[in-house]
Amino acid sequence: MIIPLSNKKFRDNKVLEVRDICLSSREERRSLYDLRRRFFLYGTDNNRTESVKFNRLQAHLDLVASFLYAADYAKYDLSVGQNKEQALVDQALALQDHWNDVFRDSGLAYLAGDAMLWSLVNDTMFIKMGWSNERRQLYGTLVNPANFGVFDESNTDLDHQEAFTHRYRIPWDNAVVRLLRAGLKDEIKKLGTTQGTERAEYPPVFQALMISATGGTNITGNIAGMAPAVFSPVPTYEPKNDFPTVEFQEVWMWDDVHDDYVVCTIAQPDIILTDSRETIATLGRRSETDPANWNTETNPYMAGEHPFVPFTPFTLPDFFWGEAHCDRLIPLQRWTNERLDQIAEILEMQVDPPKAFSGFMGLNDEKAGAFGGPGTWVLDQLPNAKVEPMRPEMPQDLFTEFKEIGSIFLEASGLTETVTGKGEAGVRGGGHAKQLAATGSSRIRKIAVNMEQPLVKMGDLGIKLVQRNSKEKLRVKSGEQFYPAQFATDDWNLRISGHSHSPLFANESRELAALLLKAKSIDREMFIRMLNPPGADAMITGIRKMVAQENQMAQAAAAAKAQGAPGGGTRGKKAA
Repeated sequence: MIIPLSNKKFRDNKVLEVRDICLSSREERRSLYDLRRRFFLYGTDNNRTESVKFNRLQAHLDLVASFLYAADYAKYDLSVGQNKEQALVDQALALQDHWNDVFRDSGLAYLAGDAMLWSLVNDTMFIKMGWSNERRQLYGTLVNPANFGVFDESNTDLDHQEAFTHRYRIPWDNAVVRLLRAGLKDEIKKLGTTQGTERAEYPPVFQALMISATGGTNITGNIAGMAPAVFSPVPTYEPKNDFPTVEFQEVWMWDDVHDDYVVCTIAQPDIILTDSRETIATLGRRSETDPANWNTETNPYMAGEHPFVPFTPFTLPDFFWGEAHCDRLIPLQRWTNERLDQIAEILEMQVDPPKAFSGFMGLNDEKAGAFGGPGTWVLDQLPNAKVEPMRPEMPQDLFTEFKEIGSIFLEASGLTETVTGKGEAGVRGGGHAKQLAATGSSRIRKIAVNMEQPLVKMGDLGIKLVQRNSKEKLRVKSGEQFYPAQFATDDWNLRISGHSHSPLFANESRELAALLLKAKSIDREMFIRMLNPPGADAMITGIRKMVAQENQMAQAAAAAKAQGAPGGGTRGKKAA
């Protein structure tokens, strides 16, 4: 799209129009996200008035996420091709090791695990990546899809969207500072504020209110009803902030004129603070450098890049947000709740069954209800008086259906009993069990492979940010040092090494490493890299020292032999 800069009024109208298009489905999606969140956290739609015996949905989604990604397995592989000079290969290896350390030390490895889990709950989750100048390191934040919108929801690739919008809230004081920096002092009084958190729920007592009469056609007037006088506190897992906040929106638009992103920031209500083209030009003038040195005239983040990485495990061909895996499991959770409630009711009636009193005189309802408790008794002189407990028949397969629901949970996620570590009848040995696990995990493995794309995108952005900002020197095998920005090529390829992000591939990677070492296709250092055991850096350092010592000993032996040392040519001369 084309975003004019010369005509400010036309530019503002264009930006606001794009913003509204991106957020047009937000309220509809937000109601769905709230529903899924409640089922994930509580196992029911209404945690205020309904409690569940067991939240199987939460445990199951946690299990699925653990199969798709594990932070301690994730390891990146950076390569520069087969025909590059050795110095460049060594630099790539040093930068690869540095990035794998940064990936964990910055917390991005563990943030990706959170994004993976909540993408199963919602449908999509975003990680926004950046560089902190104060801490001098990478950082990432989770972005809820309810706070994100895209221009065309039929386009499934974020990088091919014409525009997208990220909304967030900041304290009112910070909003005022931003307006002052933007030269919009007169707009401060127009800022729209919200007190406390955006998701404001009614107090628990009002949520359980049974309304019997209202003062009009809605509940904005006086209402009358009944509410429980005593209620147990329940967790909401929601922040409670009691300070004014202001909503901000970042609108990212692809500018066809400059072939890069343009970013406009909007404060509610519809106050446009900045245009990234003006910002970059101003910073270029202040630093007395040509804005062309930024390699972009429009993008304040990075030329041709944006900071958002979407995680969508279950994609759809014509819907950007994909399928929420939670939606498959919610009916099963309702079924589980129903059966567990029925089982609890039957067991309760077995312990304290209803009773039939016959032949008694003068036994009122209150005494009959108390009969059977500790120290209670009934005295009646009629000979045929008796009490008969009415216990319901106890089904022999009471928990069978409950267990079958668990199997349906596994099938809905592409898992089997063997994959989850449970034994199966007819397994004849370890090889047979391994084959069954590999065959039964094909569906979940497909999803795990699809998750390589967002992880590689994280690595790609992370390395570029490290190259642009980090001043830490890296060391290659030969001892030479270089800065990440001095990595002498842009033609590099990044992958998640050997599907290492998923435990499903861990055994295969280890077996492959052992075979390659046995075939002498890799050395001991590469073997350690492929296994990625604890203390891998120390092991690699030790291997390098051993290799250096072995080389020195081999060179010394060769030199001694060439100079006629004992065991060489001298013995032959004496014999002659």
